[in-house]
Amino acid sequence: MLNRTQPIIVFRADGNQQKGLGHLFRTFSLIEMLKDDYRVELATREDSNLSVIPKAYKVALVPTDEEKELDWIITRYCSKLTIIVLDGYSFGEDYVKRLKDKGFRVVFIDDFAREHMYADVVINHSLSVREEDYEKEEYTKLALGTKYAMLRPLFLQEAKKEVLPATNKKVFVCFGGSDFEDITRRIVRLLLKIEEVEEISVVLGSSYAFDFDVSSPKIKVYRSLSEKEMVNLMQQHDRMVVPSSTVLYEALCFKKYILTGYYVDNQESIYIGFANEGVLIGVGKFQDNNDKELLQKLERLVFTKEQEMLKRQKTLIDGESERRIKKIVINLADESTDISR
Repeated sequence: MLNRTQPIIVFRADGNQQKGLGHLFRTFSLIEMLKDDYRVELATREDSNLSVIPKAYKVALVPTDEEKELDWIITRYCSKLTIIVLDGYSFGEDYVKRLKDKGFRVVFIDDFAREHMYADVVINHSLSVREEDYEKEEYTKLALGTKYAMLRPLFLQEAKKEVLPATNKKVFVCFGGSDFEDITRRIVRLLLKIEEVEEISVVLGSSYAFDFDVSSPKIKVYRSLSEKEMVNLMQQHDRMVVPSSTVLYEALCFKKYILTGYYVDNQESIYIGFANEGVLIGVGKFQDNNDKELLQKLERLVFTKEQEMLKRQKTLIDGESERRIKKIVINLADESTDISR
């Protein structure tokens, strides 16, 4: 049993069909990294998709009104012993500053580098962001780039493995938890035009709201896979089509041929960073490609033998981000302990 005088880490994130599930799944990665060493709690709104949250997690439901939410946090947790990890676009600089003014240690998971940063630590695992992009307090530390990739343990294990040649033309397709543009169906229909494609494994998220009606003996459809099931499935495919979100980071761990693009604003920075490194086949914004253009890029994905592309992937995600992120949290926890004495 954990020592109850240890700092508690409260992870604050929401996810549903409207917001997508990326913030929640990224938070799950951090919880998995830290749950064996610290008391942890996930704080989320009741309109989140609660079914995707692992049953072993301790969950607290927060008020839906922001002002009431802040009061709830301040009342519920001892600021001297609490580290708040925020992942979401509703947590603006005023929200963070108020937590800091009350004495909380704050880690902010960022995608945009837009607002003034009051958090103790800002983590942004995009390759395209730089320290000079941030306005911040003197005390704010920045943890930037893929060295801090927020991934679940089994994916980090895959990242440490050596690069192997791609030998099959099986294609893995996954557009995250909701895919509200239904890009999945469009991609699969185009892949079926490529005769050499051996198999198409389609993973649909728990918030996917469409009827997936594409039928072929080549297609296998999966829903709401566990971490282990997802890893096992991705291992079997040498070609992948994913958006520039958390699932792209997961795909890169396997050193496979990847086609990616973005369809919402928060994915663009991630896309640009990786596209500039030459580690994947980029399409830009999916909606800007007509079917002919997209088919040509999918054909490149299916037929490419560019081994150097796979080797470069290995240099970007090394599987050691858990150790680096733990070090950040240990430092904050030590500071919290010092303050409480």
